[in-house]
Amino acid sequence: MDNAIYTNGLGSARYIVVGNGLDFLPIISFYRGLRLVAEKKVMRLGTEPLITIPYGGCEVTNALQKVDKFLVRPCGKKWDGLFLSTSWYKETVLVGCAETGSRMFFFKVFKHQSIANQEAARMKIIRDLYERWFEIPRVEGVHGRLLVLSYLPRLEWLPPREGRQLLKKALIEMPENSEQQYASLEKLINSMSYRMDSFNKAGVSKSKAMQILEKIKNALRPHIDSYPIQLAHGDMTPWNSYRTTDGRMALVDSERAGFRVRYTDFLHYHAQPRAIARFSFQSPMDYVSELCRSFSLPMNSAVTIVCLYLAEEMVIDLGEIDQGRVSRTLCRAFRRRCSWLESILGSTKNPDMGLAQEGQWEL
Repeated sequence: MDNAIYTNGLGSARYIVVGNGLDFLPIISFYRGLRLVAEKKVMRLGTEPLITIPYGGCEVTNALQKVDKFLVRPCGKKWDGLFLSTSWYKETVLVGCAETGSRMFFFKVFKHQSIANQEAARMKIIRDLYERWFEIPRVEGVHGRLLVLSYLPRLEWLPPREGRQLLKKALIEMPENSEQQYASLEKLINSMSYRMDSFNKAGVSKSKAMQILEKIKNALRPHIDSYPIQLAHGDMTPWNSYRTTDGRMALVDSERAGFRVRYTDFLHYHAQPRAIARFSFQSPMDYVSELCRSFSLPMNSAVTIVCLYLAEEMVIDLGEIDQGRVSRTLCRAFRRRCSWLESILGSTKNPDMGLAQEGQWEL
């Protein structure tokens, strides 16, 4: 297997090219997978000479051998591939696409087999949720740590406005759960209060963290004990949706699929790009207003949902930090969510916002 590893100066981030794999650059989705400046550097390097480094024995070698075994044994032909190995992807050794004959596949090689099985199950959740409106990759098989998916070649990224409209349509038309499930507000608050050290690692002092928790308790506890949750993609963003070469709307990445507060996917599509951006002048109350306009929600319900969404995102971020996955981007996003939550809770001093009202909220 003739191959070369290309590096772009991003530490452990490497593109691995097999055969004519560079031909896949215009149609791959993970080429935009790196965050912020790192992502832009990678894209600029697509037309510049890349540094070739010796290919040696490592876990990436073993990962490529798994791909090679899957492709060559059934087909007996040479194949072309383009892969990315980077520390930005958490439990993944390698991601990429390969073509043999007329078939193209997308591969993920994980550090543990259990993660591959979990990812396959989450992909089924995404298909069940969104296949009516989006094209979702099929699970072709799980072979130990190797997850094989059908490949959806990218033509172009969806304009944000078009993506928001399609997502809004999906959420309006999506049938209600037959059995409503609920999450405990107390458990959500405790999930943050147990992680004061992680607040500090993200650049939020313990005293500041305590203030945020007190504001959440004072604002939400008088009104709700639990709140309805539903299955969600969990990482619905402009970079996880695109138009394919045959005109379909693709939705990828199931890593964070699971039960979340209602309208999480809609809010995340709006908020996540601004959360990770270096500079953001967006008012968090804009998310509340957009939720009201799009789904005809009363203001108090929209405020509650946005607060719960931000709190759930903070818990997820704290979990990442607990596991040592600390990055400037993650910490910046976490601090921004803290700031947004404080801002919304501060705005609720106005009785018209609904948080000061007595009684249960309709969520």
